[in-house]
Amino acid sequence: MKLSEAADKILDLKKEFYLRLEDESEQTKEALRDLGEANWKYVLFNYPKLLRSHQEVFVMALELLDKVSDPVKKESISIRLFGTQYEDIKGVFK
Repeated sequence: MKLSEAADKILDLKKEFYLRLEDESEQTKEALRDLGEANWKYVLFNYPKLLRSHQEVFVMALELLDKVSDPVKKESISIRLFGTQYEDIKGVFK
């Protein structure tokens, strides 16, 4: 994948994430809870820094998602937070 294509996919992913944050649906809240539970030690020690801007929450969500070791849980959380946009991007970075 070309860098420009990857950048476009990441921007789509970011847009989808922001929409889901704004909708405040139960599905989004559950995904964020699951993400936090999977990384509870990290969240516990970094909580004061977590909720600043949408940009920082987006980056933090991706970082936390990367730390989820259970592939089924990781897939479930990613789809609930990023929709099908995550499918387009998940293989770009290893």
